[in-house]
Amino acid sequence: MKHYQQLSPTERYQIDAFTDMGWSQSDIAQRLNRHRSTINRELKRNSAKQRYRGQSAQKISDTRRRTARKATFTNKTVINHIRRKLRQQWSLEQIVGTLPRCPVSHEWIYRYIKRNKAQGGTLYLHLR
Repeated sequence: MKHYQQLSPTERYQIDAFTDMGWSQSDIAQRLNRHRSTINRELKRNSAKQRYRGQSAQKISDTRRRTARKATFTNKTVINHIRRKLRQQWSLEQIVGTLPRCPVSHEWIYRYIKRNKAQGGTLYLHLR
């Protein structure tokens, strides 16, 4: 299964040039080795004033990514489990291993510990 990969600024500039030359969305998709729906979605989402420009499309995309609402995880049972295991000197990888059906990674736990420290907490003292 292929994973989604964002369009690069270079690809956006190429889309700009190809649309100016009158190429179809299918032709652009084939040339960039992308699905035609990716090109269609790009043109719809990032066109300014009914005209697609690579530079402005990149700015629109960057703004959307920067201001996107980030998902948060607040399951108290899982957080209490993490805190308990940290106090027992478990590694972050070991803790994640005990949470098989949970969307928490060792990177997330580390960021949680960092936020806790910034708020005056002491969880960081339990890191190995």
